[in-house]
Amino acid sequence: MKEAWKQIAQVYNTLLPPNRPSKRDLEIYGEFIKPKLKKDINILLFGSTPELRDLLHSTCLVYNANLTMVDMTKDMYEAMTSLMESRNPKEKFLNKMWQDTGLESKSCDLIIADEIIVNIPLEGRDQLFSEIVRLLKDDGLFITRHNEITSADKVLSKDSIREEFQKAVDLKQTVGQTLNNISKLYIHYLAASRPNQGVSIRGIMDQLPHIQESIKDNPEMRSIGNEIVARAKTFESSQDQTWLYKDREHNEQELKRYFKIAASAKPDNYLKAKNNTIYCLSPIQDE
Repeated sequence: MKEAWKQIAQVYNTLLPPNRPSKRDLEIYGEFIKPKLKKDINILLFGSTPELRDLLHSTCLVYNANLTMVDMTKDMYEAMTSLMESRNPKEKFLNKMWQDTGLESKSCDLIIADEIIVNIPLEGRDQLFSEIVRLLKDDGLFITRHNEITSADKVLSKDSIREEFQKAVDLKQTVGQTLNNISKLYIHYLAASRPNQGVSIRGIMDQLPHIQESIKDNPEMRSIGNEIVARAKTFESSQDQTWLYKDREHNEQELKRYFKIAASAKPDNYLKAKNNTIYCLSPIQDE
C-alpha cells in the first residue's frame, strides 16, 4: 500500500491546478489566514496537501504556531511529505478521520483544508461540519477551497476533447498535465449529468474508450492518448474513490447550516478555475 501511495504522490507532482492549489489559491489562503495570526496559534490542517503545509511552515516559525495534520492514511502523509520544499519540524501528524479527530473541543484558531468536502458522501457531511464547529474556538475560522459544477459542465463534445489534446501537442505538455486537464473535463461533466450520485475514478476510467475514439484519426493525439491510458492505470488501486459535486447555490446552502461566510474568493488563472471557490467561514455556535 505504501508503494501505491508513493506512485500517487509522484503523479500528483506532475499535475496542474485545480487538482492542486495554484499560486493564486495559496495567495488567497494567505490573505484569509493573515488576520488571525498570533503567538502560539493552534492550527489544524485536514489532508496532506504539500503546498498548504509549505505555506504554514513560515507561520510556525514566526508565530510559534502549533500545527496538527490530520489524515486517515499515514502512508499518504509520508508520500506527500516528500513533495514539500522543506520538512516542518513543528508539524504533528494525527492518524484519524476528519469527521472524528478526538481532539479537544474549542481548541483550534484555524482549520484549513483543500477540497476535502467533495471527498465526503452526503450522509457523512453533517458529521464533518459538526466536528469542525466543535473544534473551532468561538472566533475561529474554517478556510477551504470547495469545488462546484456549473451549467457549462453539462456539455462535453468530441471537439472539447480534441481541443485539449491539441493544446497538449502545441504546448508540449507532459502526460500528467494533459491527464489533469482531460480528467477535470470528465469529472465535471459526469457530476453535472448525474447530480448527487458522485463521480469515481472507476467512472472516469470507463470514459477512456470515448477519449481514444475522439482522437483516433490524429497520430500525435493518439500517441498521447495511449500514454494517458497507461498513466491512468496508476490509480487502479483507488478506483472506488468517489467525489460528490454540487452547484454553488447548493454548496452554500449546505455550508450555511453550520457556518457564516465571512469571505469568499475565486481564482482565475487556470483551467476550470470557475469551478473553485475559496471560503473563509466562521462557526455558528449553539445558542
